[in-house]
Amino acid sequence: LAVIALVGGFTALFAATMGVVKQELKQVLAYSTISQYGYMMLALGSGGYVAAVFHLTTHAVFKALLFLGAGSVIIAMHHNENMWDMGGLKDRMPVTYWTFLSGSLALAGIVPFAGFWSKDEVLYEALIHGLASDGGLGPVYLIAYAMGLLAVFMTGFYTFRMVYLTFHGEPRTDVARDPVPVGWNVKGPLSVLGVLAATVGLVNMKPVADLTGAHIDFLHTWLNGPEEGGWPAALNTGLHHYEELLHDVAGVNSGYLPGIGSEGTLIASAALSLGLALAGLLAARSLYGGAEPVEHTDRLGGAKTILMHNYYQDEYQVWLATGFTYPLARAMDKFDQGVVDGVVNGVSSVSLFSGRRVRRIQSGVVSNYATLLTLGLVVLLVAFGVVGGWF
Repeated sequence: LAVIALVGGFTALFAATMGVVKQELKQVLAYSTISQYGYMMLALGSGGYVAAVFHLTTHAVFKALLFLGAGSVIIAMHHNENMWDMGGLKDRMPVTYWTFLSGSLALAGIVPFAGFWSKDEVLYEALIHGLASDGGLGPVYLIAYAMGLLAVFMTGFYTFRMVYLTFHGEPRTDVARDPVPVGWNVKGPLSVLGVLAATVGLVNMKPVADLTGAHIDFLHTWLNGPEEGGWPAALNTGLHHYEELLHDVAGVNSGYLPGIGSEGTLIASAALSLGLALAGLLAARSLYGGAEPVEHTDRLGGAKTILMHNYYQDEYQVWLATGFTYPLARAMDKFDQGVVDGVVNGVSSVSLFSGRRVRRIQSGVVSNYATLLTLGLVVLLVAFGVVGGWF
């Protein structure tokens, strides 16, 4: 589980770094999706089964909203996806802007939008299990938690870099000054998803439930199943059995920051995450919130080239396929045809050859059969005589 958590935290951070430099609207959203999947795996590896399902649920809502909003912008821009050709769309596409902003706040994890509740529960699970797990697993969880926190800052940054470049400032092209109108067949679903992105997190406000005692952790209650017979047995998902396995088999235990207990740890984790998200938002506003924003990623130097090429993953995959996998496959094909098929075909050829030769004695002539029987009897007598010392 610790390995899964580490891979999840790394994925969240790895994909977020690439989203920072992308220039096309859907590319930013694509890498943010990979990053959010990393958070889900971080939750699963940390024993946060409910947190993973919760983040999957909220992410489905706000990412659907953001992709639909991106589609609305792309239609208005005559299918141009480059954010540097946009700007000033806030006043020209108000419905798209406000709903897109709702999804962006949810993605960045700003309270009280949906992503805040689910992402912070993911990070909280990683933190508390990193503070107390057995077998040296604690530091692994804490490393994964730290990578998740860095990804929080980058998520806030690239999300609002996208918002400011797309909707704020002055229009940077003629198409942005006079975008194509988008109908209510697009704006209607955007409005529904915009409301959900702001409210769907209310289905599992477990931090608030833990602090206040209010029963507002509906998703957790449902996944936990009947504790005192209140649920039908068919709805019991067995979460309590999962938690027992975490403790007894995997050695994943819960711990809290010294001196402040569970409630203090919960508040500290949420405050740190929210602070980093806001810091990323403010950094994006500072760099890209002006009327005429300029590209700042050139300051990254060679790192920008690496990020723009996605750490050269495509080149690596092509090299791996053409330089290693393909030659290995050709060699294995030749081995299969020359050795494996050769053995199989050789055995069958021997059988066919022997069958053709033996079949000749099946002539159907009785005198031939009598001759063969006589010869066989003579051979047996000679053999017994030699072995038995008759001669």
